[in-house]
Amino acid sequence: MSQLPPRTPWDDDEPPSLSGAAESARLQRDGDRWPETPGRYLDDRERNHLTEDLGEMPAPPRRRPAEQVVYTGHPHWRAMIGYHIKWFGIVAIATALGYAVSMSGVIALGWVVLASLLGFAAVWFIGKLIRQTTIYHVSNRRVRKQWGIVAKHQEEAPLRRVQNISVDISIIQRILGVGTIDFDTASGTDPADKHLLFWGVRDPVHVRSLIHLDLDVENDLT
Repeated sequence: MSQLPPRTPWDDDEPPSLSGAAESARLQRDGDRWPETPGRYLDDRERNHLTEDLGEMPAPPRRRPAEQVVYTGHPHWRAMIGYHIKWFGIVAIATALGYAVSMSGVIALGWVVLASLLGFAAVWFIGKLIRQTTIYHVSNRRVRKQWGIVAKHQEEAPLRRVQNISVDISIIQRILGVGTIDFDTASGTDPADKHLLFWGVRDPVHVRSLIHLDLDVENDLT
């Protein structure tokens, strides 16, 4: 015949259950104590002794969030107005000179018109390429600028190394609604290497405020 296991105090009766009011009174009296057995709570002496044995539990490390894009863009088309005025003016002057030469019969007027149209188209197309190949990228980890039509250039700096973000807006830029964002990265010995510039940014003050939020979070994690 098999031997039964020893009986416990809880075999005869179920642990007493408290009503809602009684449970609230118990919580106010005992607090949030660590239970050792069902229906029993550690007193202050036992709890202090257990705390001394365990020591101070270290806080869990703060995990760095995954990389997320904060801002990406190109120079705004309004920032290219100066470029277009300059080069369209040069093409217009060259067209006027070609027309004067054609009046003397040295060259046909049709060739002058064709060269003028090609010049205006080339200025517009190159300006579009400059905008599209100049890429600004800011995430909660890094700041990056890429530019170049044929040869590609890239500047990048970790966001935690950015010490200051300033915005420069001239009178003309204020009228056009664009500006330049200057990232002081404090890297390198050459002062020119310490600045990463985003030129032609639309509403640069708003963009800077977005970057500042992630910069504050990054500084808290370091």
